Amino acid sequence: MERKDNRPKLSIYALDSFTVFRAQIPIPYSKWQRKRVALLLKYLLIAATPVPRYALINEFWPPPGFEGEQARHNLAVTLYDLRCTLCPNYPSDSVPSYIHSSNDYLALNWDDIDFYDVKAFRHLHSQGRQALVQERWEQAETALAAANELYKTDFLLADTGYTWITEERARLKNMRLDLLEMLATAQYRLGRYYQAQAQAETLIQLDPCREHGHQLLMRALTAQGRRAQAVEQYRECKQVLERELGLSPDPTTTELYQSIMSGKSH
Repeated sequence: MERKDNRPKLSIYALDSFTVFRAQIPIPYSKWQRKRVALLLKYLLIAATPVPRYALINEFWPPPGFEGEQARHNLAVTLYDLRCTLCPNYPSDSVPSYIHSSNDYLALNWDDIDFYDVKAFRHLHSQGRQALVQERWEQAETALAAANELYKTDFLLADTGYTWITEERARLKNMRLDLLEMLATAQYRLGRYYQAQAQAETLIQLDPCREHGHQLLMRALTAQGRRAQAVEQYRECKQVLERELGLSPDPTTTELYQSIMSGKSH
């Protein structure tokens, strides 16, 4: 079917409270009250590629509670309800339906999704990492700061009990930790020591055992002339690693501490 230029697009947020906008107008929360309607959309978002119908049936209507024909019927009804939620005039106005379907697969029509915060977060994260590797500190900071701004809360924080959601949440949380480390590094390299300190502190708060976060904080504090606090940070790092992991600090951390103690460098 020929694409219409005025086709209203979707904007989807999952790193804030779950919100879907159609043509920049939010779809009311009440429209998502049928739980599996929202879950079907979330499943397709995480998959990002076509999903076999049998996989959706096994996830949402598994046996022995549901038999084959009943489960297929339930999927068809849920898909219809999701399309009606996303496009109020469906099926009389069948364009756009936002979801491609065949006998075997379902997939989101990504051409009709103008913005998805997770997708934008991943893209900016990748841009920032590449710039950091190339030592383009300004570009790295810009991309990573923009990605960090998108990360309001952990992924679909209100959804519990679904492995495919918790696994995606864990992946994104780890990306966010890497982002904070990279952002602090870029800001430190740019001489923005106070900002680097703030990122490192957030990183340590989220993951107290991330040793490189302690190193970055020690460097940022020392660069501001706050050597005593940098020394104290090393001691805190040492205590945390011993208590939580039964480990001593890495030699690079200890060397940094000794350098700070001697007053040589940061």
